[in-house]
Amino acid sequence: MANDTISEGALIDVEIQEPQNGRIIYSSTSGKGTYTPNPKFSGKEILKYTVCSTICPTDCKSSTIEFEVESPCSDRNSLVLPNVIFPDSPSRDNRYFIVEALIDCPDAFGPKPTKLTVYNRWGDLVYRNDDYKNDWEGTNTQGQPLPTGTYYYLLDLGGVSVRRSRGMW
Repeated sequence: MANDTISEGALIDVEIQEPQNGRIIYSSTSGKGTYTPNPKFSGKEILKYTVCSTICPTDCKSSTIEFEVESPCSDRNSLVLPNVIFPDSPSRDNRYFIVEALIDCPDAFGPKPTKLTVYNRWGDLVYRNDDYKNDWEGTNTQGQPLPTGTYYYLLDLGGVSVRRSRGMW
């Protein structure tokens, strides 16, 4: 076996050791495999495999494949923020400002807590939460519902600030 190539029509058995941080599904028909990492895993993965001739089962070669699995949260440019919020149709459980990255990748933006501040169109602070966890219910700092209007917000992700010029609800 030179460079892990096998002659077409060769009869072989392939055994792949289950990876530590995911799953591998191998098709003996196509000779291809698909690796799926465990949720929230990122880092180095090692796959060990052995290829044996079915004609001569003692004729085997083993090798390893090492590769890096990137976190789906590593691309900070993929952060999606709402720019329009409707007060009469809250999203999950009456929460109005949902940042999916805080659900999918809660630690992706550093160890500092996420802070959300909301201002009305005159620049008055109407809501502030220094440990935001997607729990705003469209209320002001006294817990009263905010009227429909134009608001601005600042989302501080602990070292990465995201600003929107206008958010409406």
